[in-house]
Amino acid sequence: MSKILTLYNIEFKRVYKLYLALLGILFAGNIAIVSRKLSEIINSVAEDRNLRPSMDILKSTIGKNKVFMEGINNIHLSTNLLVGLVVVLCLVYSIAIWYRDFLGKNRTSYTLFTLPIDKFNIYIYKALTVTMMIYGIIIAQIFAWIIEVFVISGLSGVGITKAISSVIGNSMLREGLIRLYTIDFIMINIIGVVLAVVVIFTGIMIQMAFKRKGAILGSLYVVSSIIIYGYLTSQSVFTDRVLVVHSIYYIILFALSITISHKLLNKRVYM
Repeated sequence: MSKILTLYNIEFKRVYKLYLALLGILFAGNIAIVSRKLSEIINSVAEDRNLRPSMDILKSTIGKNKVFMEGINNIHLSTNLLVGLVVVLCLVYSIAIWYRDFLGKNRTSYTLFTLPIDKFNIYIYKALTVTMMIYGIIIAQIFAWIIEVFVISGLSGVGITKAISSVIGNSMLREGLIRLYTIDFIMINIIGVVLAVVVIFTGIMIQMAFKRKGAILGSLYVVSSIIIYGYLTSQSVFTDRVLVVHSIYYIILFALSITISHKLLNKRVYM
């Protein structure tokens, strides 16, 4: 375990600048979204009531209603799309993290692949790096939402409790990337992240093991995993049965992915 953590620290030092840039994009995007939506509300009310646009409009009765009924929901819908984009960039990095080492053939990766150790340790520390990056993005976005609730409440006069209830009760948020319900959060934002990284890594192992043919096979593996998940989701309303079905699928897919990756990485994948 200590070896894996050491490798993780080495990998994170190679990517921390990119990670800080992604966090910067996330926070800058949140600020832009909140500013734009509040500005739209101010201009809309000012135009309807023939008033001069000003921040005081947000504290008027109609301004508060628009913030509560439209503003908060739209802000969180937009920020869900934003965090989805940043997570996708992290998943793109999960692909680049392998090809950078194989195509660049730097000294560190060459040494790791030639040492008489279980090469699956390389798989684990790379998966750990990407997973922790995504967890960090999710935590940062939740933190941003908390700040936004206080800022919107302060500017508009909408009560903190009322603003929070609007966020939690927003049906669009429940269908977003980050879920605020315990079971949803565990299944999608914790376990789901690990599974997504493992499936992508397995697709990469298949490609590396079988070259051109592997590109097709690896892509089919990833796409089919997504299609099956979508099919299982579409066939059921969210109930205990859905939780059981998803749990079984998660376990099978995780075990299959790990088994394939371990075998290919140690027997067919070389620098």
